[in-house]
Amino acid sequence: MFIRMWTEFNEQRDTTTNDQKEATYIGFRMRAQAVSQAGTVDVEAVRQAMYGQRVRGAKWF
Repeated sequence: MFIRMWTEFNEQRDTTTNDQKEATYIGFRMRAQAVSQAGTVDVEAVRQAMYGQRVRGAKWF
């Protein structure tokens, strides 16, 4: 999913991505979901909401 989104975003089909970009994407999505679940940006509430978060990753096959 991430690789397809990345190539569509940068419009350069021959460029590649890397682990750091994917990890940042996944971390950002997880935090956004946790903030949404917690209903606040309070650090402790978001930290508790992080447990059990899931983000669909890239398929490498």
